[in-house]
Amino acid sequence: MDRSKIAIVIPAFNEEKTISNVVLEASKYGQVIVVDDGSIDNTGKVAKNSGAILETHTLNLGYDAALGTGFKKASDLGIIYLITLDADGQHQPKLIKNFIKELDNGFSIV
Repeated sequence: MDRSKIAIVIPAFNEEKTISNVVLEASKYGQVIVVDDGSIDNTGKVAKNSGAILETHTLNLGYDAALGTGFKKASDLGIIYLITLDADGQHQPKLIKNFIKELDNGFSIV
C-alpha cells in the first residue's frame, strides 16, 4: 500500500514527552498529521522536528475540534485512508500494519 494514501491524525495537548516516539513509529505507515491543540509545552515543535505535518490551534479547542482540523488537512492532501492515534502512546502505532494488511487483502470500507 502506498503510504502517501494513508494519514495518521494525532490530536495532541501537552504531550512533548511522548509525541516524538508516536510520530516516528507512525510515520512508517503513512503521513503523520499532528494537531497541537493549544499546548503550552513544546508538543508542536517536537512533533514537527520528528517529521509530522503540524497543524496548530492557538487555544485548546478540544479533542473533537483537533480531529476535525486533522481530517480537513488530510482531505486537503488527498488522503484516501485515515487512522487516528493518541499522542500519549496509548494506541500502538505498530498495529497500523494490521489495518494496512486488511486493505491489501481487499477489505473495503463502506
